[in-house]
Amino acid sequence: MRFRPLPLTALLLTSLLAACGTPPAPLPPAVVQPARVPPLPQAARQPPIPPICLPTCLENWSKRVENLRRKLESAETPHSPASAPTMP
Repeated sequence: MRFRPLPLTALLLTSLLAACGTPPAPLPPAVVQPARVPPLPQAARQPPIPPICLPTCLENWSKRVENLRRKLESAETPHSPASAPTMP
């Protein structure tokens, strides 16, 4: 008896086409828990502001830091090369 691959191939092709023709089953939406941020340990917390610091002092300090930050950000970088080109 001789092996005949044609009926087996036809059966395989038919089953593959039938499987590809059906729409896939919908997946349930994934449930993602929100990230939990643990509280800072006591050693990592900033101490309370001492009573010797006046609010105006803190405001002035904040203004100076902000002005310095603006100056640093707006400072232009030099456009000239580090060394002058040499002529041959």
